[in-house]
Parts: sequence; structure tokens; C-alpha cells
Amino acid sequence: MKKYRDYINILILIVSYFIILLVTTKCFNYLPLSKVDFDVQHYPLAEYFRNLFYETKDIFPDFSFNLGAGENIYYISYYGLLNPIIMFSYLMPHVPMIYYIMIMMSLIVIISTVLFYYYLRRNNYSLMVSFISSFIFLTASPIIFHSHRHIMFIDYFPFLIMSFYGIDSFVKNNKSTLLVISLALIILTSYYYSPSVIAVIFIYSIYKYLSVNGTNELYKFIKKTIFRIIISVLITMVLILPTAYTILNGRSGSGNTVDVLSLLIPKLDLYTSYSIGFTLTTFIILVFSLFSKDKYNKLLGFILVSIIIFPIFNYILNGTLYINAKSLIPFIPLCLIVISNELSILFKNKFLKYLLFILIIITSTTTCIMCNLNDKLMRFSDFKNIDYKIHDDIYRTNTSNISKEHINKVNNIDEFKTTMYSSTFNNDYRNFYLNVMENPMNYRNKFMITSSSNIIREIYMGEKYIYSNFDLGYPYKKIGNDLFELDSVLPIIYSTEKTISKIDYESLNYPDNIINLIGKTISNKTNTNIINVNKINNYIILESNGLVIEKTTSGYIVNADKSNYLKVKVNDNLDNKLLFVDFDILKNNSCKTTGDLNVRINNIDNKLTCREWKYNNENHKFSYVISSTVDNTLDIHFTKGIHEISNINLYVLDYDLIKNIKDNVQEFKFDKAKTKGDIIEGSINVINSSVIVTSIPYDKGFNVYIDGIKTKYKKVNECFIGFDISSGYHNIKIEYKAPYKNISLVISLIGIILLIYNYIKEKS
Repeated sequence: MKKYRDYINILILIVSYFIILLVTTKCFNYLPLSKVDFDVQHYPLAEYFRNLFYETKDIFPDFSFNLGAGENIYYISYYGLLNPIIMFSYLMPHVPMIYYIMIMMSLIVIISTVLFYYYLRRNNYSLMVSFISSFIFLTASPIIFHSHRHIMFIDYFPFLIMSFYGIDSFVKNNKSTLLVISLALIILTSYYYSPSVIAVIFIYSIYKYLSVNGTNELYKFIKKTIFRIIISVLITMVLILPTAYTILNGRSGSGNTVDVLSLLIPKLDLYTSYSIGFTLTTFIILVFSLFSKDKYNKLLGFILVSIIIFPIFNYILNGTLYINAKSLIPFIPLCLIVISNELSILFKNKFLKYLLFILIIITSTTTCIMCNLNDKLMRFSDFKNIDYKIHDDIYRTNTSNISKEHINKVNNIDEFKTTMYSSTFNNDYRNFYLNVMENPMNYRNKFMITSSSNIIREIYMGEKYIYSNFDLGYPYKKIGNDLFELDSVLPIIYSTEKTISKIDYESLNYPDNIINLIGKTISNKTNTNIINVNKINNYIILESNGLVIEKTTSGYIVNADKSNYLKVKVNDNLDNKLLFVDFDILKNNSCKTTGDLNVRINNIDNKLTCREWKYNNENHKFSYVISSTVDNTLDIHFTKGIHEISNINLYVLDYDLIKNIKDNVQEFKFDKAKTKGDIIEGSINVINSSVIVTSIPYDKGFNVYIDGIKTKYKKVNECFIGFDISSGYHNIKIEYKAPYKNISLVISLIGIILLIYNYIKEKS
């Protein structure tokens, strides 16, 4: 009879999930997939990993040539590189990744809830307590919410709850294999949450041992538990060690300082999806454990309440990057064990039993629905592949002015991009993109290396094919539907004799500095003419719509009460010329009042985030490169807010001075059949001894072979790999091995051997 009631409870939980999904997707008019980060990171990167595997058959790739101009693939490992859930999709080549993730994340929510329910039942909790605690788990704000936004926040939960089963087995039967495997799977699934998960597992192990055995031989058990955790960590070193290298070389701090005192001041962060996500009723029940007669339940309750309310704990669990309660999400099931203990006592009072039951169901459901309704969900029409035309040559593409989901979207394995959005990145490349090329920051997240209209970057980075939803004008040539070609771009790899001395280069200001990088290398001498732009100041305002403009000694204060525009005419002939515009934005708006500032000039956006935003992009200099105008006119749009503009500069450059630079270099010819995965291979005919220049970001781990002979490589032009080469025809092979990858594989193998040894030992 009880099994029958268990099935009824599970059915109600599953039906409840689909009812919540039905409401929050507005009867499935929307997909349970978010427009925030999911469409930019979680789905396209998972799809890329799968397509890369189909191309290379390599389960452990090292290099991503298709994204970020070519980078260590562990910069994006967080998004599913060795995630067993994502890797399972490799067996389903005909299932679109978007459907796979959508279905899989629903299954993860359901499986996690059912596993937790049976965990409680196995530990002798009543039907009602097991049901209500599982319902709290299901409706905790982060669970369903992040199943469609940040999937790595919750996709490890089935393995986490499996680890509870493993801990029970370890404590009662001295069998730890399930615990070790579960923790290893958690780390592979979401290494970011592994510190929090290890804390949860360690705390629960001690609690479980004390509940069963008291303090007898506790120290010995702690040592055994730590050893099992170490085995799990060793097994996953194939992910942890190479990823740690990329984190240390491209750490994604918030940029905000943390007041030490604030870490010690209690703060309760409930309801939101970036926290423990309980209602006040649920949290009060947790607090009741502080008065429990069961001393071990009281101890566990005290530890959990302290972790939740004192920011220092989530600061530590976030790797001291920032204070953010999202690191507490793995503590949900552990908190619910304490809550289940308290409910078992409270439910002895029949009136309180039904009152709490109704109150928890109503408040938890309402909070869950309201939280999920705050997410911007997608429709099927939002997912559109660009019809990428495959070319015989290898050049890069730029999705200029196409929506942000194409930053990490590789439409097919023959598409190569300079863009990338990840929480870790190559610092040299990011600095080159933002501070050397001064690309517009058209999104509010400072970690996005996005597409933007900057013809100088396009030329330097070999972005020959540009997608745009409006006509780009001269010098772009339309070759297809929303597809343009820029014929003047440099090859991705080429040889050049032309140099500019470091002294001359550093003496140049923007934009002269970036113009003189095209087709040259920074060296100890200058052997070619230096190109200079002409500064102009002659412009007039033709039309102003809804703007209040105040002239200052260094610029203007522009007050826009909504999205307003300005038309400015440049009194200079801009035919066949590039116009460079830059100015400083002195102050951010407040997030609480006006929000972000954005200035669009001829369809090129620059954004400065509001000052309280935790990922403040600090973009106080707005730069634009404009290649085409109508009647020398600039259409300038301001978002609502006060724009304090100073140091306005306008420069022009005759396009003829740079459009033929590509003819002065020798192009590397890719062997497309051999250029795949971690290897770039091809040939070049070098006229005179010179330098091979690439637009592939410099990093440790490259091996360069010229005619089969290993050659030293170096950093050229601030950021990229290059190497010397003699005259003549040469075959070149560039191979990438992620730093610490080989030793990490050895350590992982040792971890697996220890697991097998431990299994045999425990079985005997």
C-alpha cells in the first residue's frame, strides 16, 4: 500500500513540474529556454563541442580554432567540454542540440526530485514529510529557473543526490564507490560548483556518521572521507588541471572591491534564483532546528544557517571573485534534510501539519512561478542558423549587427570567428580587442568579445565574410543574402618583411597605432613608411530630436529623456575614406534610476553599464570606425540618461592607403584536409627571410614545425603567435597541446586505479 502511495506522490510531483512549466511558458508559447546566457553560451557551445567531436573523433580536444580567433579549448570547458550529460548527446547526431538540452534539463529536474524523494523514504521519513520536502526542492527558485537559464547551476543535482546514497552506504556498510563516482561526475558536470558540493558532501558525511555512530572514531572516518574525495578529484584532473591554467591566465573577477566588514554582517538572500531559493516559511523551519533536541540536527542546522546568512561563506565558495549567493544552490538538499527532521516533529500536531502543508505548497508554488516568469524565454523562431557559404579558402566571419546569440554560435565546422563569450579568456587577446583595437562594447557584459563594425579589426583579423542585416556600403561587396565580402583583409597567417620599431609604435596614438600594425610586425627598427590619419574638427549639428544639449569646456552634456537622436554633418569629403570617432563618457548612470548609457552612431553601438552592475564594463571611452556615410552625415542615437561627453576626436584616413596591404604579404595556404582539431597545416612561399605573422592569440602550448623541424615561436604585435622563417617554399604545421594536459591524464589514470583498488579492498 505504501509503495502505491509513493507512486502517487511521485506522479503528483511530476505533474506539478509540468503545471509550473505550462504556466511559466504561457502554455508552451515559449520554450523553457532563456534569452539570458543560455542562447549565447550553454546551447551553442555544447553544440560546438559535439560538432568538433564529429569532425575530429577526439574526446579530449585541446584547441578551438573556430572561436576567439583560436584558443585553448579549456577557456570554454565550463560549458560542457567533458560534461557527461553533454557528451551523451554525441550518441545522437540527428537530435538537434537545442531539443536535446531542453528535454535533458526537464529530465534532470524530474530525476533529481524523484531521487531526493526516495532518499528521504529510504531514511524512514513519512510519506507526507518526504512529499513536502521534495516539493520544496522542486519549487526552490533556482531549480526550474536554471534548467532554462544557467544549466550548469543545477545539472549536477542527480549526481549530488546519488552521493547522498553513496554516503549512507559508506557510513553503514563501508562501501564508498558510489560516493567517489558521484563526486567525480559532479566535477565533470560543473566544476565551478565542486567547492560547494565538496563542502556539502563533507558536512553531510560527518552528520550522517555522528547520527549513526556518535563521536566514536570520528577522526578516522574524516580521514577516510577526505581520501575518497581526493580520489574523485584525481579522477577529474583531466578537466581540473588544464582548466585551472586558463583560470589563472584569464580570471573573470567582477572588478568590484569587497568590503571585508560586509563579509561578516549577516544578510538573508531568499526567493531569488541566485540564492538558496527558499521561501521565508521554509527558512523559518530551518531556523527551528537551532532549538532541536537532537544535538546533531541542531549542529547541522547551525552550520547551514551560518553559511546562508554570513556572506563570507559564499564569497569563499565563489573563489573570492565576488559575493554571490548562487554558490549556495548545492546546499538545498542538505538544508531539506534538516527541514525534514523538523517537519517530522511539527507534523505530530495535526492542525500544524495541515496548516504548514497548505502554507508551504502555496508560498513555494507562487514564488517559483513568479521567479520563472521573470525570465525572458525564447521561441523557436529565435534560433536561426546563418546560411554560411563554405569557401575553398580559410578566412574568418563576422556577424556584425546580428543578435548576440551568434557570439559563440559556430554554424558549421568551417566557420571561424574572432568572437567568444566565456567566464575565462585569453587576457592578451581581450586586451588587444578592447584596449588596442578599441572595439565598441555593444553589450553590457564586459566578458563578451563580440562582433562589431570595425573595418581595421576585420582587416587585421582576416574577417573576410561579414553578415549584416543592413547594407554595409563601400568597401564591402554583397555576395549573398545578408552576406558581404571585404576583399582587403589580411590572411590569418602570412609572412611579411615590413616592420615598425617598438619606439615608433608606442609613440603613436589611436588610431595611428592600429593602422600601422596592418601587414607589419613590431620590431627593433622601422623599415617602411608610417601611415597617419588626419584630425578634423569641422562638423555641425543638423537636427536634434528631444535632446537638451549643454556645451562645456571639453565637450557636451547631452540629456535624453527617452531614446533620442542627433544628426551631425562632417564638413569633409568622406568618399573612399574611413572616419574614426572617439570620445569619453565621464559618468555612469545609477542602475536604480536611469540604467545603462548607449550611444549608437550609424548602427554601431557603444554601451556603458550602470555603476552598480556587478559586471560593470567600465567602458568610459567610446570608439567608432565608420566606413560608409550618406552625405557625410552621422546618425547618433542616445538612450535615456545624462551623457557627459568630453575629448571628442574625429579622424579620417584615405582607404586607398591600406586596402592593398594584403598584396605586400605572402599568404599561407591552408591544407583544409589536415587543418582540423588541434592542428593547423599548410604551405607558404616566402620571397625573402621574414616573419610569419598570425592572428591567432599567443599562449603556451603551441608546437611549430617548419618542414618537419620544430621551431621556436614568439609573441608578435602585442598578442599573437609568430616565428622567423627563411626564404623559399615551406610546409608548416602548428599544433596545440593544452598546458598540463598530459600530466592531468596521468593523474586521472592514477585516480581511476585508486578507485578500482579501493573497490576491491572494500569488497573483500
